[in-house]
Amino acid sequence: MTVVLVGGGPTGVELSGAIAEMRKYILPRDYPELDFSKMKIYLVEGSPETLGAMSEKSSEQSRKYLTKLGVDVRTGTVVKDYDGKTVTLSTGETIESSTVIWAAGIKGNVPAGIDASLIVKGNRIRVDRYNKVQGTENIYAIGEIAEFKGFLRHKIERPIPGLHDEWIVILSFDSDANLNAWLDSPMRQTLLKEGARFNAGMNVKRASYGFNFWFPAGKMQAPEQGPALIWKSNLIVLLVLYPVVYLWSYFISRPLIDSHGVPVWLSLFVGNLVSTQLLGWWLVPAAFRALDWWVTPKAALGRQIAGYALLAALYAASMGLYALLLAWHWGR
Repeated sequence: MTVVLVGGGPTGVELSGAIAEMRKYILPRDYPELDFSKMKIYLVEGSPETLGAMSEKSSEQSRKYLTKLGVDVRTGTVVKDYDGKTVTLSTGETIESSTVIWAAGIKGNVPAGIDASLIVKGNRIRVDRYNKVQGTENIYAIGEIAEFKGFLRHKIERPIPGLHDEWIVILSFDSDANLNAWLDSPMRQTLLKEGARFNAGMNVKRASYGFNFWFPAGKMQAPEQGPALIWKSNLIVLLVLYPVVYLWSYFISRPLIDSHGVPVWLSLFVGNLVSTQLLGWWLVPAAFRALDWWVTPKAALGRQIAGYALLAALYAASMGLYALLLAWHWGR
């Protein structure tokens, strides 16, 4: 029972830690007849440190944590060969294992004749929603060699007791249109078919970042996600949040709650509870509806400028009102 993970980046560190925790807490309970003290876990990394792209503190703590869990961490070492049974390291050492997990990244082998402009990071080839190489009529790329339009990154989350019991794979795309294209693509269907035995009970959910969820379904078409939309959404939330906070503090919290000896921590919680409900149910949706002409990514340049000018004026008015309230209060 030997597992070898190749690559000491975030994926390799997380997976080796998860497997080590399973060996310690889960597997002995599920398979009491087996002796898991004989199970070995190796993490092989070519650079001098694990999590080398992160801070020195992260590198030191990750190695310390994995070592404490019983992971044999080999840095400054690369895998030279693997024949399905034996892993050969650059040090000349061999490890017998039938389970090797590659987490060191991949690089595609691009065939000659592919337009260089179609080659992206990792030697992947740009394809359309049918996995056809862009600009061609009869050339297709499937699997890791293909780069799907709009794909940003992926993340794997292991089960967290009390929160969720399943492994979660998060795929991020730059827009709803590109996400929809991926969901309907032959590439995805091929991958699902290849991993069918792992897909039992698979549940697919969609989620948006930023505040796009405040666009009511069926009443307003939510714009495609993107940095510009998220930036504008955050500005709108700030526009509504700031006056709610200071008006609550000035007219409600200070005279009706704080003055009666209510602890600060409780007063703050009550204020946040009321504010979030006001924002989520009424104020922010109303603000989004009022500024829909500016939020849309396709708004003309004149509307973009007008929207930013309007927000600047509203910010100034809101801050001015608060300043006047404070001046009047302290001048009494």
